[in-house]
Amino acid sequence: MLILASKSPRRKELLEKIYPFPFQIIPADIDEAKIKAPSLRERPFYIAKAKGEKISTLYKDAYVISADTTVICQGQELGKPKDAADARRMLKMEDESYQEVLTGYHIFFHGKDVFSGLASTKLVLHGLTDEKIEEYLKTGSPFDKAGAYGIQDREDISYTISDGSFDNVMGFPTDEIKKGLVKLGLI
Repeated sequence: MLILASKSPRRKELLEKIYPFPFQIIPADIDEAKIKAPSLRERPFYIAKAKGEKISTLYKDAYVISADTTVICQGQELGKPKDAADARRMLKMEDESYQEVLTGYHIFFHGKDVFSGLASTKLVLHGLTDEKIEEYLKTGSPFDKAGAYGIQDREDISYTISDGSFDNVMGFPTDEIKKGLVKLGLI
C-alpha cells in the first residue's frame, strides 16, 4: 500500500502521473512552526520528514510519501499567505526577482526514511502589475500555495525557469520521486 501524506490536489495529480496504481491520501497534521532546520533552505526537507514520520508510525506496513514546498525570494521564506495583503506583498516581491522553490520529499517504510531529497528550481515571475495581482487574488488561487502563486495558473502567471523542474514548483518533484519508487521496486 502507498500513502500520500498530503492534502494537496496538485501533489495527488502529480503522483498519479508517475504511479499507475491506487494509493491512499492521509494528510499529516503537524505544527510546521515547531519544526527546526539547520538552514532556511533545508526547512522543507525537515517539515516533509516530520509529516512522513507521523503517518509512517501509524501505518508501518505502508510506503508513505511526504513533501513540503517553500519559496525563497530576497532572502525570505515565502510560505502560504495568511491573507490577501500577505499574498499581495509576496507577489510584488516576486515580480522580476530571482527566487528558488525548494521541495523536501521522503519515502518511509516501517517507520524508516528509505528515500529522500531536496529538489530546487530557480525561476523569475514576470508582469505582475498591481492590476494583474488584484485580478489573480480574485481567483482565490494564491491562498493555498507557497509564494502565493501556482505556476500551473498559466493565464495569470508568466515565468522563466532557469534551472529545475516545473513539477517541483507545483510542489512535487516527479522525476526525483519516481527514481525512489523505481529503486524501491514500487513501479
